[in-house]
Amino acid sequence: MARPGTELRRGVGGRAQIRAARYKRFTPARQDVFFAELAATCNVAAAARKVRIDPSTAYNHRRLSAEFRARWEEAVREAYANLELAMLERVMNGTAKTVTRADGSVDRTHEYPNAIALQLLRQHRDLAPEAQAPPDPEEIEEVRARVAAKIERLRERIRKEGAGAGSGIDTGTGSGGGGAGERAA
Repeated sequence: MARPGTELRRGVGGRAQIRAARYKRFTPARQDVFFAELAATCNVAAAARKVRIDPSTAYNHRRLSAEFRARWEEAVREAYANLELAMLERVMNGTAKTVTRADGSVDRTHEYPNAIALQLLRQHRDLAPEAQAPPDPEEIEEVRARVAAKIERLRERIRKEGAGAGSGIDTGTGSGGGGAGERAA
């Protein structure tokens, strides 16, 4: 009888051999668990252990599959974003520090890691002007045009369903409602 985690196989000459059980497939369900762990830890070895595969299996999948590679990159981006949020929280709120003096008195303070704060500011310095820039008028007009087209499609659908009259929905056919492209004065 084989131990748990092992399997009994027939070796050369038909002799019984006990070998570590091999997991047959890196299934999509197991890949989902792998990517969730990778996103949580940003650690390939830990993610591979979680789904009981050798890390080389994951690296081979990444090398051979564009879809797998894209999911890997997304998991790593998520992990770094989570790490950055954790560091930002530490910078903003500090870390509690308890100091016990020689006379037995206890002093509690918060430490604020200025080096991390400066590094985060450097990383995002290039994005700050972009975030504060006024929206591009062409983009605003493009969004307005898309919204107006969508409203028109909805009105047309309501007209076709015969729900325009008596439904309480203004389809733009009567008085009082401005068209999608009209602006209030």
